[in-house]
Amino acid sequence: MQMAQMKTANNNQGMDMLNSNISMYPYMELLDSDGNYGTIPYQYRKAFLDTLYTDHLLDWSFRPLQEIDAADNTSRNTEVLVTSDISYRLWQGVKVSARYQYGRQENKQQSIYDQKTFYARDLINRFSQIENGEVTYIIPNAGIRDGRNTLSENHSLRFQLDVDQRIGDFAQLRMILGNESRAIKSDGESFRTYGYEREFNNLPALDYISTFPIIAGLSGASRIPFSDALYGTRTRFLSFYLNTDLTFIDRYSVSFSARRDASNLFGVRTSQRWNPLWSVGGAWSIHREDWDFLDRFQSLRLRMTYGRSGNINPDLTGRAVIAYNSIRSTLNRLQYARVRNPPDENLRWETVSTANIGLDIGFKNSPLSISLEGYIKESSDLFALVSSDPTIGFSSLTKNSAKMQNKGLEITINGDYRIADVFMRSSINHTFNSSKIRSYYYVRSRDSDVLGGTTSLIPVENFPAYSVFAYRWAGLNAENGSPQGFLNGELSTDYSAIRQQSELDELKYMGTAVPRSFGGFTQDLRWKSFDVSLLLTWRLGHVLRRPVMNYSSMVNGGSILHGEYYERWQQAGDENRTDVPAFIYPANSASDLFYQNAEINVEKGDVLRLQHVRLGYSPFPNGKWSGLKVTAVVNNIGVLWKASDRITDPDYSLMPPSRSYSVGINWKL
Repeated sequence: MQMAQMKTANNNQGMDMLNSNISMYPYMELLDSDGNYGTIPYQYRKAFLDTLYTDHLLDWSFRPLQEIDAADNTSRNTEVLVTSDISYRLWQGVKVSARYQYGRQENKQQSIYDQKTFYARDLINRFSQIENGEVTYIIPNAGIRDGRNTLSENHSLRFQLDVDQRIGDFAQLRMILGNESRAIKSDGESFRTYGYEREFNNLPALDYISTFPIIAGLSGASRIPFSDALYGTRTRFLSFYLNTDLTFIDRYSVSFSARRDASNLFGVRTSQRWNPLWSVGGAWSIHREDWDFLDRFQSLRLRMTYGRSGNINPDLTGRAVIAYNSIRSTLNRLQYARVRNPPDENLRWETVSTANIGLDIGFKNSPLSISLEGYIKESSDLFALVSSDPTIGFSSLTKNSAKMQNKGLEITINGDYRIADVFMRSSINHTFNSSKIRSYYYVRSRDSDVLGGTTSLIPVENFPAYSVFAYRWAGLNAENGSPQGFLNGELSTDYSAIRQQSELDELKYMGTAVPRSFGGFTQDLRWKSFDVSLLLTWRLGHVLRRPVMNYSSMVNGGSILHGEYYERWQQAGDENRTDVPAFIYPANSASDLFYQNAEINVEKGDVLRLQHVRLGYSPFPNGKWSGLKVTAVVNNIGVLWKASDRITDPDYSLMPPSRSYSVGINWKL
């Protein structure tokens, strides 16, 4: 039995808060000269707030540092895992066993907005009704508590037969035959409590049906926000499997595996719920041949496999799924539901066919061992968007429709050696990978849609997955500093036309957002009572679109000022020193979008980083305290090298994870 419980508090959102819709400006005062919380404009102009009922409403000021101090966002996660095994040996080399496993995951989250938080004060003020100098609080003048609880339970039962038998003097048979069933039950609820006070268990009765006027006409009549909801899923899996390996004269091996999986997620026909999976393979231990040149090898093994596997998407089901809305319809005051997932009687497993060939090499007079493995994967029936008739209520659907190919080579080198009194172990692995979209049936409204957004890219047939495209760049206009592109082969500043009319071949393919190669290096050292371990990782051969100046967001949304602002075009001739467009008011969002997606803003993403360093010390190598060990670990140390000087950290668009330090004491009895 295993049990773990973790409680976390996320009260300082840092840059997440500052990068929301808060108007930022240089030298914003977070604390005044007396050390009190500084007030900044947020959602409403101060001049407007001064005209309201200042003596009747709650303070409507926004103070960023007070928000951090007043925040109360906590979560508690409890996990329990219980496992029970029983086995019985029928005779030598043959065993039957049964295994049951129960898992439970419970998560409780709550966010408390007391009257010090802007969110609570703003919502209370908006719904307040003032008549003859008297204030009526439609939303109670107290705190607001949001909660979200989830509970997941899973049961797994497995029966298995194990065979490990010698067949005469020339063969060895290893086989497992079994059945496994799993059931997963997930339930959750979200709720909101108005009038929350920590010292009392008040639960005021509120009118969530009627609409109420919003003070000062800030919006039309509105209902009190209501977020209570219940949800749940039931998922079942059933599997039968067989794995065999037959080895002849300790040199030649033949393997076969078969698996038949079923799930209640798929279509109505049995053939779609069941998915036969299989693989065949062979291996040749070449070093055991009686050949003279093999004396230098400790091991030399060639292996090959070919097989088919399957994947599922638990968010999709073969039957229609509807979600009831907690608020009644504004049209007829009746409760209503929306179709979250339309029926798909042809929904089935994704299928991946994989061919592998590998070579393992070990040398007798060398501490090194090498493993090479190449693979080709053909994926079909992949879940992907397809265009649909919008009159059915969906303009696109997720169906088994796409095909993709992956090719790759993995190299692993390990070494154990000694220099003087220092024992060392080194391990390096590197993977080369390429992909190609074979088919994708979603119809783009325009080819420029393949540019995607900041977090999503649209697949393009005959190109790698996660391809990055960009507008071709023609520099800045010498007269006004406007960005220039191409349309039908001609210079153009008609950004809307460029976006609407550009064909795919007019865009420039820049590369893939997924690294074409990646790897890691682990180094362990041990000297007397000390040991050290470090991990280096790298990602190579990919590109990314860097954040750039957006004048529309700066003017209209008050976004944080980008450093490129000081590099912008300001006078004739600046086009020879900079590619940052001029600031023109009013801002042109189409121009900003073109510049953001231009080829000059796509950078190489190659990066080498030191992931962690661990130091261990065993102060008592012998005796009853020999199991005592002190360790110190530093994680997320940072970037050692990157291909682009214009990006702080290619792996993270905003802020890299914080460097963490930990110290521990272990005592093995």
